[in-house]
Amino acid sequence: MSLTQQRSLTSQQRRLLDALVSYLPTKLDILFEQIGVPDIERGACATYSRLLAQVLGEFGIKAAVRPVYVVTAERIALDYLKGKIGKEEAIRLGGSVQIWGDIKDGQAYQHAVCYIPAWDVIVDLAITRRGSGLVPAHPYWAVRGEFPWWIHDFHFMTYPLVYGGYEREPDKVREAKEFIRYMVRRYIAGWSSG
Repeated sequence: MSLTQQRSLTSQQRRLLDALVSYLPTKLDILFEQIGVPDIERGACATYSRLLAQVLGEFGIKAAVRPVYVVTAERIALDYLKGKIGKEEAIRLGGSVQIWGDIKDGQAYQHAVCYIPAWDVIVDLAITRRGSGLVPAHPYWAVRGEFPWWIHDFHFMTYPLVYGGYEREPDKVREAKEFIRYMVRRYIAGWSSG
């Protein structure tokens, strides 16, 4: 994050975001039984983002679920994507790229984040290492434009999202919301949502 953008978020806001990204993904993965599920069958990103956006809204922090297109890569592949090395060399060295939110082959490839417009912050609770395991993708929060080093490309998109957890498991949705409320309540006690 740039110094200017760091100053735009309060220390309380940063602590809340850090806590959400540190604790929610594992809790939600366990609750929705996502651990060990193949990547293409997971589809938790839209549900997790909707849960977070709805609960933040209950506390006066306006948030929205946004479909996105994201390209992640490990260092060798980043060199290729930046034109520093050729494709053959990147392949020979084991370069790996992952694409999220490319739905041209179907909705199974959608990806969604929770976006907090007033803070210009993206919260991605469901991005993980996939396939080769080489790209160090993990849940994060970031001020828009100040992403983790392994994100090469990020764009908000307009495609429709499917919220599988809401449709299949309403009891788990209620339980997840209670846990998120508990977390948010702990971190925002005594401060304005801004």
